[in-house]
Amino acid sequence: MADELARLRTIADYQFGHSAGNALFAGDPVVRHTATGRPEQVFAAGERLVTYGVDGRFTLGLAGGERLRGAFDAPQVRVMVGEESAPFVREGKNAFSKFVQGVDPGVRPGGGTVSILPAPPNTAAASDQQYMWLVPEKSMMLDIDFPSDEPRFVDTHAHQPTSEFLEDAGGEMMRDAAGKFGTDLETWGFDEMVEEYHEVGVRHAVLLGWDAETNTGNPPVTSEYVAEVRDEYPDFFTGFAGVDPLKEDCVESAERAIEDLDLSGFKFQQIAQGFDPSAPEHDPLWKTIEDLGVPVVFHGGNSTLGAGSPGGRGLRIEHGNPMLIDDVAARFPDLQILLAHPAFPWEKEQLAICQQKGNVHMDLSGWLPKYIDDQVLHYAGTILQDKVMFGTDYPMIRPEELLESFAEHTDYPEEVERKLLWENAEAFLGL
Repeated sequence: MADELARLRTIADYQFGHSAGNALFAGDPVVRHTATGRPEQVFAAGERLVTYGVDGRFTLGLAGGERLRGAFDAPQVRVMVGEESAPFVREGKNAFSKFVQGVDPGVRPGGGTVSILPAPPNTAAASDQQYMWLVPEKSMMLDIDFPSDEPRFVDTHAHQPTSEFLEDAGGEMMRDAAGKFGTDLETWGFDEMVEEYHEVGVRHAVLLGWDAETNTGNPPVTSEYVAEVRDEYPDFFTGFAGVDPLKEDCVESAERAIEDLDLSGFKFQQIAQGFDPSAPEHDPLWKTIEDLGVPVVFHGGNSTLGAGSPGGRGLRIEHGNPMLIDDVAARFPDLQILLAHPAFPWEKEQLAICQQKGNVHMDLSGWLPKYIDDQVLHYAGTILQDKVMFGTDYPMIRPEELLESFAEHTDYPEEVERKLLWENAEAFLGL
């Protein structure tokens, strides 16, 4: 533990300046690790000091920022932002590059900093006490300009970070995926989830239900559970129901989810649920959803569930072929469809469907942009710029990591960024 803290202090000295490590990790901090043993977060008295990213850098929590503020005199490790940002940053949200007026010369690009507001007009900025401060995490690294103080990102694809999804519904197939790709199945609560999203400027997310009970034997993430969480965070979550199409009461379950629980749409994962959505026996369900007038999310492409296990736990990736959804879209033209993920290895088929079918859209969830096929990113910025949306696949991909990759590996005009990051989703979801 002592050696580990010494190493973390050295990293902090490099990132924030000499003696930052001692100030940041004073006392007896607690280090939380991933399943593979890598340091992930550092806490003190229950408050997060830093998160240690896979890129080898820290992002500050509010408690960590306060420690650095107390250790360094202005302007060290500080960023000066304009008056127009005042209402925004006073709420503890991120500051974006267009509002930056001055920066400590020692601040490194991409490093966590303590940001400060200017003193009132006509007063000398002689003391740190004349400034309000906050911790913007890696907001400067995003370098995306916005026309207003408040970013409006909308995540169209989020799962529960709780045991109901990761352990119960996911079962062995989820553990297979985590083991194959070295990810962590640690669970946490919705307060932490919402705070994490807000810290990087995401204001709203679609929380997805899940019911693959017939095919997997695992309990569902019920529509009732999704509705309860939505009701607890009504300004943040839109709830989509999970319905098992292999259950005899699937049509009744769909009607109940919308008419009784007031959910806003549906999510199907055809590979986990083990069904061909184009098969005629499912037409009554699609007709019901079409008549209910709500959108539906279908999984597009391969799935990591069951990865590396014998027979892939019996899951068949052919059920993720978006061409099966083309049949559904053709027969039910008023059914609004969102294909989740870039659809590897059927990227071109999915692009063709979204181009040809006016009622089919897609999101970029489940993949960091640096791994997405170039043609998908090109179409997203051109011919499909009104039909592609931002999504994470939380908690498998975290919003900060995805937004950083988006900033680094795309170069869209501002009007396209707005469409992809929130405007298309607002229109699709009726927000």
